[in-house]
Amino acid sequence: MAVVPADAAGTAVRETLAATAAAGVECEWKMAWREEKIRRGLWGDYSTVNVQLMLPNIAVFPLFTPIPFIIKVKSVSAPLTHEKANALPADKPAFPPVPDAYEQVSFKLHSQTRISVRSMYTDHVSTDVAVFARAASSQFLTDVPPREWVPMQRPGGKEAEQADATGTWVQHATFKSSFSLACPPTFAVESLQCELIFRAYWDANDHQWEDTKA
Repeated sequence: MAVVPADAAGTAVRETLAATAAAGVECEWKMAWREEKIRRGLWGDYSTVNVQLMLPNIAVFPLFTPIPFIIKVKSVSAPLTHEKANALPADKPAFPPVPDAYEQVSFKLHSQTRISVRSMYTDHVSTDVAVFARAASSQFLTDVPPREWVPMQRPGGKEAEQADATGTWVQHATFKSSFSLACPPTFAVESLQCELIFRAYWDANDHQWEDTKA
């Protein structure tokens, strides 16, 4: 039977998260984000995709404790005329589309191990340590408002005719829920380092965003 010392720091974090959830208020967040320019083919203007992952601003993530998270996705289409924008059916998303359901988002935790020998090293990334899928019993919030047309001004601030006016489609998606960790903690020694990697991605030309938490 192994006996380990009490983890005062982990207990304090766990109690703070529980008290925040019970009070129904949001915690202090820290955010990591990634933005990419993409387009349908080899030619044409680029669209923009921005993905944000927000996690509690805490020093450690305790095991077996609900940890809230927010995933935000924003897409900005390539510039197009108002006439072409009106030709897009109301029920068809503009390119690039944002996910309209959490089931379209893959949110996973991987383990990366680095073994170092002098100036040489090798990395090994594990298969899924955890998959944060939407559970039937979990509390979940999805917010996908209608797309928004944002007009662009010409140089000098002059406005063009309505049909020739240029702008972009802006789309947002926000997903809020929580996850629990049940995996070995991270560590680092002279020749061996183990860290955990959060990965979130969805089927928008298979663009992937990731964030590393040691």
